[in-house]
Amino acid sequence: MSNFLVNNSSSDIHIKIQTKELKCPRCLSFNFHKNGKYGSGKQRYKCRDCKKIFTENPAYLKAGLVLPKNITATEMFSWDTWDIRVLGLKESVANGQYTLNFSSIQPEWLKVAAKQWMKYRVTIDAASTLRSKLRSIKIFSTFIESQYFNLQATDINREFIVEYLTYLNQKNYVAGTRIGYISNINQFIEECQRFDWIDITKEKLIFEDYQKKDKKLPRFIPEAILKQLDNNLDALPQTVKCMVQVLRETGLRISELCHIPFDCLKQDSTGDYWLDVYQIKMKKEIPPLLVSKYIAQLICDQQKYIVTSLGSDFSYLFCETKYRSSFSLNPETKRSEYIKEKPLNYFQPIAQKLHSETLRGYLHKLAREKEIKDATGKIFPLGKCHRFRHTHGTELINNEVPQHIVQKRLGHASPEMTSVYAHIHDKTMKKEMAKFWDGKIFNNQGQIIVSENPDLDTSEMQWIKRNMKAQTLPDGFCGLPVTQSCPVQGSPCLTCSHLRTTIEFLDVHKKRLEETEKLIENARANGWERQVKKNLPIAENLRKIIRGLEQKEVIYGDEKFPEQEGGKQSA
Repeated sequence: MSNFLVNNSSSDIHIKIQTKELKCPRCLSFNFHKNGKYGSGKQRYKCRDCKKIFTENPAYLKAGLVLPKNITATEMFSWDTWDIRVLGLKESVANGQYTLNFSSIQPEWLKVAAKQWMKYRVTIDAASTLRSKLRSIKIFSTFIESQYFNLQATDINREFIVEYLTYLNQKNYVAGTRIGYISNINQFIEECQRFDWIDITKEKLIFEDYQKKDKKLPRFIPEAILKQLDNNLDALPQTVKCMVQVLRETGLRISELCHIPFDCLKQDSTGDYWLDVYQIKMKKEIPPLLVSKYIAQLICDQQKYIVTSLGSDFSYLFCETKYRSSFSLNPETKRSEYIKEKPLNYFQPIAQKLHSETLRGYLHKLAREKEIKDATGKIFPLGKCHRFRHTHGTELINNEVPQHIVQKRLGHASPEMTSVYAHIHDKTMKKEMAKFWDGKIFNNQGQIIVSENPDLDTSEMQWIKRNMKAQTLPDGFCGLPVTQSCPVQGSPCLTCSHLRTTIEFLDVHKKRLEETEKLIENARANGWERQVKKNLPIAENLRKIIRGLEQKEVIYGDEKFPEQEGGKQSA
């Protein structure tokens, strides 16, 4: 067992671990008794003085129970338990955790380097990211202790790293977890090399050692599940019901939802409502989110509920409930005999910010009790709330909202991330391809182009080509291969026979014809014959293209083509 002896004097702040006695981590009392075991078999104790329930493992102690009050960041460095709030960070938004614990890291040189790394990264990373990086160091430490007990920093080489990669592979981690551990250790080693935190080789040790991530299936919630959810929403307390509906309409992260301030709703001059949100993960405010009047009314009702229940001083829109542990446990976790399960509609407000696990627990419980099942007959994991974010992105992209708008609404830094969330349904793909591609291509004379490679002129292939920006032009695309040089060399493409255009560019051609005609008229008025001679062919070609795109279809052999003088031209 372990016992923490804390010296609170300013001149000698330290923590000493002894191995014979155990104290209550809250009040340092020896007056405790055994209190059963957790489902994992870990012994649990309960203090008779302060009623604190704890275990003997110091790695799980909160910094607030160990560190002296008013400790400085410099003083805290010598401790094995850190409070990130002392370093200027807020607690983790997902679970409220603020502790970084280095006590299990061995050898000592690795622990000191890990502390240096955390002190450096605290100015860059969020709390949850720091905890993830520290977890990677602990896995690295476990490997060293189990197989290289007397390892020194100078002994770390490529062969050692290969052994570590093999060790991770044997642990059967999923690809994403394994990649995260390797990436964090690679960053740790590179920054140790850069700042000389340890005496380690300057050679690169980790290369392309990352396995490909498992291909993930779309994570949006199926429509059948959403219907079942809607039919059973009234079984939830009003606060939880409001949160679910805000999640569905806004696609917020659950951490952002739990931190929504009380005064979050704004109204513009036209009467529309906007939701102010701080994007905690990216440490920045995102543009206000437009919400429906229905959601605005739900939020107003929630604000009245908070004022009535907790007064006007509570700063969050959503509050916690008493006995939250009755809902916050995963359904697969063994429930303690001391935790009495509450009914689904139970909610007794208390003046605390609502924890994400509470909302997840309510949704897991709803799915179980109301038997919300997927197509295979299994209970759907409604408690995985990030699925609502995927669902919102998917609904937007399939309702013709441009991807850059979806990206801005979801607060993503890149369109690649948005594409992970916004899954395009097959029926939407077909609709968009029919809209942007009707199977007919025209040249600069307004003539139909008959392809010599019809398999490449399907709607799917052409949609992909234009959306991948291959050889695209403002008013069409080039019929020449990428490897061939432009024959007109800077002259207008409308004078080139390799121009290819389709119905989607009709408005562009009309606008350009209008501008060209004005240019010709102005040139004639000023006697600029060269300008007139140069632009007349362009205007004529534009008229031919517009006629070709606008004329009705007639039967030509087995195919339909617009009625025109030029007929067909082979590609």
